[in-house]
Amino acid sequence: MLSTSIPRILKRKSFQAVHISAHIRICPLSETRIRARSLSSFSPTHHTRRNGLFLFTLRPDRIIQTGQEIVDLSGLTSKFITVPFEHPRWPNPRNPGKNVKLVGRQVGSTTVQFPANTRGFFYYRHGITDLAGSVRFRLCDGAAAFESGRDLVRTDRPWQPQLVDIVGSANLRPFIPLLLAEQLVDEKVLVDAAQIRVQCMSAKSRFYSFSEPFTLPLNLYTFGSLFITRKSWHTHGFRDLYHDRRNGTTIQFPYSGRILARFEISAFPEHAKLGPCLLLKCLDIIDPVECVMPNYDGFVEQPTPGSYHTRGGKLWHIPLMRHLDTFRNMMEQEGLLPRL
Repeated sequence: MLSTSIPRILKRKSFQAVHISAHIRICPLSETRIRARSLSSFSPTHHTRRNGLFLFTLRPDRIIQTGQEIVDLSGLTSKFITVPFEHPRWPNPRNPGKNVKLVGRQVGSTTVQFPANTRGFFYYRHGITDLAGSVRFRLCDGAAAFESGRDLVRTDRPWQPQLVDIVGSANLRPFIPLLLAEQLVDEKVLVDAAQIRVQCMSAKSRFYSFSEPFTLPLNLYTFGSLFITRKSWHTHGFRDLYHDRRNGTTIQFPYSGRILARFEISAFPEHAKLGPCLLLKCLDIIDPVECVMPNYDGFVEQPTPGSYHTRGGKLWHIPLMRHLDTFRNMMEQEGLLPRL
């Protein structure tokens, strides 16, 4: 259980660690006043919990230590969870009650209830880069079952608001003081995340690294993607993937299904003169892949696990140097920019 001797106002200079309790620390970027509500009034007692649920940790190894109560969303369309921390540099004017609000999946104008047995714990999962970290919800019946549990899935994907979502959402922003208190995120990363306009991202697949796996339906004419670094974000539409339009204006999709895919940097000699080139590799089959065009000649090769995307007997590839406006910062992040 958390210490009840937490000071209400703490002050330290830059790079000095401020102890909130024996287990929680905040590292401010510059001289500032860090406020934390005394947790004595939020200790997980039966009396307190009759009036609401409190979130004390996003670290699985501290669930028992903090007395974190299990969160039950079963059958609800929404739920409020109070985060008993605040941070002066991350106020939330639209949600002054410090409540994280969880809302069920939207189908049109209807909010769908969370399924039965949606019980578990929030936790923070580090991403492929610092900016790609996210809060997830682990389905389990208790702290001892956390490792064997599974993450909550919404519309075929894990529920995983990333830092760019959290800083821009009144419902999720109360996570921020706890992320900082438990040193799960550097505040400079949050500042960078706040510069990204989330409203431009909803319909696109996000990439924080070229090597990030993603789900690819085989009936898309254009695969919309968003490449995000701490310096910038850029959109790109990948065409000529799994469609065949050799007969003129008609677009035909020879295959149905979905695959788990990943971009890779080509190591084939035929691409060496072009500079770094992206290839598309099939990692696994998500939904069965079937050829739906009778007597199809295989111009677009059917994807199989481990195969690279091929069209007309040649590897599909994108020379990154021809799209520097889009890929420069990610190439720099991945060490792919040629030295001049």
